[in-house]
Amino acid sequence: MSQKQSLQIPLLSKDSISIREVGFQTVYHTSNRNVAYFKHYHDYYEIVFYLGTEPLRYCWEDQEYQVIRGDIILCNMFEQHMFSCQENAQYQRFSVGIEPQLLLQYSWENANLAHIFNRKSRHYPIYRPASGDFEKYMGLIEEYCKLPMGYGMPGVQRALIHQMLAYLYSDCCRDLPGAEAGHRAIELVAQLVRYIDQHLAKRILLEELSREVHYSVAYICRVFKEITGETLVQYIIKKRIVWAKQLLGNGASIMEAAQQVGFDNYSYFYKAFRKLEGMGPKEYLEQGFFGENSPSGNGQKTVEV
Repeated sequence: MSQKQSLQIPLLSKDSISIREVGFQTVYHTSNRNVAYFKHYHDYYEIVFYLGTEPLRYCWEDQEYQVIRGDIILCNMFEQHMFSCQENAQYQRFSVGIEPQLLLQYSWENANLAHIFNRKSRHYPIYRPASGDFEKYMGLIEEYCKLPMGYGMPGVQRALIHQMLAYLYSDCCRDLPGAEAGHRAIELVAQLVRYIDQHLAKRILLEELSREVHYSVAYICRVFKEITGETLVQYIIKKRIVWAKQLLGNGASIMEAAQQVGFDNYSYFYKAFRKLEGMGPKEYLEQGFFGENSPSGNGQKTVEV
């Protein structure tokens, strides 16, 4: 693990994989290196179906689990996690990243699909289906991977993802009572995240966010921290630094990157960058770190081979 990775647990943002365009992204990790072998977190939900032939160590928050073939790993937004393998060959897995707004759209009356990721569930963060039950998920994965890319296929993909979520809700949430308050909190965070994503290049004030969602500043700050574990200000800064790193990797100058991601004060940009990355942007570029933390994939369906 590099100096930078050990100093700061990075955000692997949905902005890196265009998940916002369709609401989800899938990656079938079959071989090649594991691009996210370090501890990280996402601003979207993740489900991982473990298909490997060897047991794998999964690190989640401050705990460790051994996962075996047929296990389903559930990961909420902003939770620190990693799969401790350098290569994927013996540790194959099918990952589904889901935008919170899509999860809410898929929910129905008295069935909040966000409860799949409820930490109070006895099936969280590892759901181990009973013998034979994993086959229904495996069937959906195989059907999904066989789909040709073409006109109308994203709709079929969305339907299969919806069916996976429906199965998981049925299997994992039987003991959890419906909680409308929880649904509202997730929806509020989704609104805030979406607005921040759309206005990241501009100055964003908490009062502005408050007016957008029609709740007080104190309330949105409290709910956001409860759901994500981070303050709104911390989240905005981290998103901007993630975007700046992408721009630097694409050839932008440091000043251009700072301005494009909403920092009108270079000194503030430098301090924020150094605090998060353990070094300034110039040193970051000189040491060739840009791009190494970007997840694989750029759309709805990615297969690593």
